[in-house]
Amino acid sequence: MNNVLVIFSAFAPQNNCASIPNTKLTKYLLRGNLKVTLVTSAITSDMEIDESLLPNEMQNARCIRVNRSKWFEKTIFSLRNRITKSGTKQKMKAAKKPLQAWIVSQIKAVYFWIADYDWFYNATRQIREELSGEHFDVVYSSYPDVCTHKLGEYIRKKGIADIWVADFRDPICYELFNKYSYRRNDITQHRIVRKADMVTVVSEGAIEKFFYPDVDREKIHYIPNGFDPEDFSYERGQINNAENNALHFFYAGTLYQGRRDFSVLFQALHELIQENQILPDDVVIEYAGRESETFLQMADDHNMKDRCRDFGYITHQRVIELMGSTYCTLVCSHNSEVDRGVVTGKVFELLSAEKTIVAIITGSLPNSELGQIIKECNAGIVYEQANGTEEYTQFKLKLFSLVKQKKMMGRIRSNIDRDMRDKYAYQNIAKQLEELFETT
Repeated sequence: MNNVLVIFSAFAPQNNCASIPNTKLTKYLLRGNLKVTLVTSAITSDMEIDESLLPNEMQNARCIRVNRSKWFEKTIFSLRNRITKSGTKQKMKAAKKPLQAWIVSQIKAVYFWIADYDWFYNATRQIREELSGEHFDVVYSSYPDVCTHKLGEYIRKKGIADIWVADFRDPICYELFNKYSYRRNDITQHRIVRKADMVTVVSEGAIEKFFYPDVDREKIHYIPNGFDPEDFSYERGQINNAENNALHFFYAGTLYQGRRDFSVLFQALHELIQENQILPDDVVIEYAGRESETFLQMADDHNMKDRCRDFGYITHQRVIELMGSTYCTLVCSHNSEVDRGVVTGKVFELLSAEKTIVAIITGSLPNSELGQIIKECNAGIVYEQANGTEEYTQFKLKLFSLVKQKKMMGRIRSNIDRDMRDKYAYQNIAKQLEELFETT
């Protein structure tokens, strides 16, 4: 049996897009043949908490929760909270001029640098105290916070673990960054990839971002995100909408200040209404998340705001329930030469729900990996901006077909390929990771 130390900066009961996949993966690792010890962040008052996310398997698992330093909470973190409450954070996000944007990026970089080192320092202290004399076969650290990889490197260097596997749920570098930030993050990513014994990434398209001249490509492995089939306890296909005559589209998650852009959906539906192909009451577009204002503005730009329903920020369990009461789920991403292979983890949860997925892929590069996953699973319709006008025409026709099918049949039939989909179930993802650990 491999003795594994896993390091996540986000974990249940924290309710965010980073903690959920970390928690699900750990749940199924604990069900396997591994002895798992978890290092993660302490629960703090500023976190959104959802106790239902914490799996029963964690009751028998050893967990070390890392606290922030008191000086950090009293100074840096306290200042951050004051900025957030004062509305200055929103003003910072809205900075448009190059100099303003650069200053904001530097403030953020300094904050995250201090936060990372504070977490790392406290984690090393707690590990020395609580894991004194212990040894692990593998230490597995996962991004999005760089501090987890710093800790993984520390544990490997000190001989506490034989092998360090650095996982990237996302690359550190994105084209939306300015040149300075991109270069800084690329240096950090390069160092982690070079130092780690193995690297795992969540999309095949993104692997190229981790190929450096001095790095052995054989040590980089594809381990995708997945879904937990146990999340969906309702009878699939059961619909409880009060407005059963309307076709409901549902999206839950972040919009990254509008970079996940659903404008083309609102545009196409509005045009179908203007052309008398469908009625306004035939569709309802639902949103759950922290960026309601951004989502509703996208809709308002195409006169579709009155067909939207905003649930705000809700628990993961409530998101699951809402998926169960809709026929169409939404997902959005982008694909470009710089950021190819972006596969949001949300899509795998939607596959498990067995609802028709409507995917919108922005960016200049066609044939996205996200789109291919949906197509190979026969799970819905895909619009890729890079394919031009004809793609939009076909997308609009497919939306019309969905609305018509709902009106005529009272439902939308799902023809998902379950065998293809089930390879993304977390129990299978955990097995892939366990097999990788065993090869070390």
